[in-house]
Amino acid sequence: MAIYNIGNQTFISKDEINKKTRRLIKEIGIGGRIYETDNVFNYFNELLQYHEDYENKIGTGIKFFFITNHKFNNHQLNIHRTDGTNIDIAYIFGSKFNCKNKITTNLKCAMRQAIKDYTIDFKKNQTILRCNNCQCNDLPYDEYQTDHIYPFSKIYDEFLNFNPNHPTEFDDEDCLKVFQLKDEEYKNQWIQYHNTYENNFQILCKSCNCKKSNNQGSGISSTS
Repeated sequence: MAIYNIGNQTFISKDEINKKTRRLIKEIGIGGRIYETDNVFNYFNELLQYHEDYENKIGTGIKFFFITNHKFNNHQLNIHRTDGTNIDIAYIFGSKFNCKNKITTNLKCAMRQAIKDYTIDFKKNQTILRCNNCQCNDLPYDEYQTDHIYPFSKIYDEFLNFNPNHPTEFDDEDCLKVFQLKDEEYKNQWIQYHNTYENNFQILCKSCNCKKSNNQGSGISSTS
């Protein structure tokens, strides 16, 4: 029997979760926003971590959740990301709801956060920001992102092959998962392995980065 821990509650079926989520969304109502300071934010944030497409959904991080009116007269849950973009999420996940997925997505998030300074520094050190794909160079600063040429997903898989005993518990920082202090050695081993891929960054505009991410499935690129 699958056990799902969401917020401070334990559920034994997806149906229980769906009923609870549907009730919360209707109570909040169309136009409602859920910020980190709100009581139910943690519930929605942890619910999302079970989604098989978690990394693509969360993007640069969550600023708030909000409710809109779906075309079939239902309430729809959405994310407003920290980079200003919006994306909808199906709160009745069905086949996209994966009990084992939560640890995997949290681990990937912590590993991305561990190397975030390197992606940020690469972008800051560019004399001219130009997309390496479409060659555009006249977009606002935030429209450019740091991408892994050799995909992050492959570096991640390779590292886990050598280091399978990975952490399963993480701390929260700006609604994103980060390694706990007790796992500092594992974190440093990951950073060192990641950085063996020299000259592996390039600049892409958001549009090209998104297209590449969709083509690579869950192996999305780093952003900064």
